[in-house]
Amino acid sequence: MFISNGMVYGGKPDVPVRIASVQILDDMMMILTFTTGERRIFDATTLCGPAYEPLQDPAVFRAACLDHGMVTWQDGEIDCAPEYMYDHSFEYSAGEMAISLSEEQIAEIEAAKKMPIVYDEDSPELTPAMEKAFLLAARNRNRYKKEVS
Repeated sequence: MFISNGMVYGGKPDVPVRIASVQILDDMMMILTFTTGERRIFDATTLCGPAYEPLQDPAVFRAACLDHGMVTWQDGEIDCAPEYMYDHSFEYSAGEMAISLSEEQIAEIEAAKKMPIVYDEDSPELTPAMEKAFLLAARNRNRYKKEVS
């Protein structure tokens, strides 16, 4: 139970979503670290409307700043709610360690590469934003592997 603005509520108060850091990537993608420590990848192409048109300029997009836990551009003229960015982002982990595969596992992977992709109810086709996120995560994972080697 908690009290807010003179009202008594059951449960726990919602913790405000705040962004602690932002890392700008290619293709209007960014890695956001929230104050909870959670890292998520956000595709800024989902930001639509005339207010966000300036972000199409890579120089403007790359000039993102944090202002009180919110990502802003152009001295605060453009911003995006951290709740929106959280809800429209995907979990991200760049620290995945490389694993060793057996020859049999490698052969299975090579065979799977040659098989067609079949989409159904259990595995629907990816949205463009999800596909970008997966490709970027793989690219960053491969970059991490090279740095570790």
